[in-house]
Amino acid sequence: MYSNNADPFFTKESLSKGIGVLNKLWKKDVTPKRLWPHYILTWYLLHSGNLRKASKNIGRTRNQNILILNGVLGAKKIYPLRRKYLAFKNEHPTQSFETNFNEIWESSGLKPTLSFGQNRGLISLWITGFPLENITAAFYLWAIRSGKDRKWIMDKLNQTSRYSFYYFRKNCLKRFVELETWLEPLRPMMDDFYYPFPSGRPKK
Repeated sequence: MYSNNADPFFTKESLSKGIGVLNKLWKKDVTPKRLWPHYILTWYLLHSGNLRKASKNIGRTRNQNILILNGVLGAKKIYPLRRKYLAFKNEHPTQSFETNFNEIWESSGLKPTLSFGQNRGLISLWITGFPLENITAAFYLWAIRSGKDRKWIMDKLNQTSRYSFYYFRKNCLKRFVELETWLEPLRPMMDDFYYPFPSGRPKK
């Protein structure tokens, strides 16, 4: 489901651009988990480094978000990053959030490497209220619509069990079933539910 904290000023165009950036990143072998830090960091800095408020806004616990940020920044660098961002913001008061964020992302050496346009596109998508969990669901839809087979998708998402993968697929598609009509690009089609995965067994 979509967040109730969506930016009231976003447009269909900003959503479309954000999904376009995701699709380009998937083609470059970026996986959903590699974008989780970008998502959390966006909300963290939008709230001026107040992780508690950011976590409440996106419906996740503070500890969940700390674990994600610790994984890319290190355990003792989350709050120094906050000070760094606020200092940078004070030095450049007329610059947009996207510009400041891009500077922080680049100067901190965070991965994946993103252009300013890609950073801006992702930020515009996140602030529509796009939930963190839907990043993986969007990847799944892109993968099956791009003709990727089951093994390829399972490998990318670290799904080792066929049963767990089918459960996962059901969850991904369910996330987009009840979307508003203007989110048509993300609405699952019948073919997405009954995607003919190869069995992987050799032909006799």
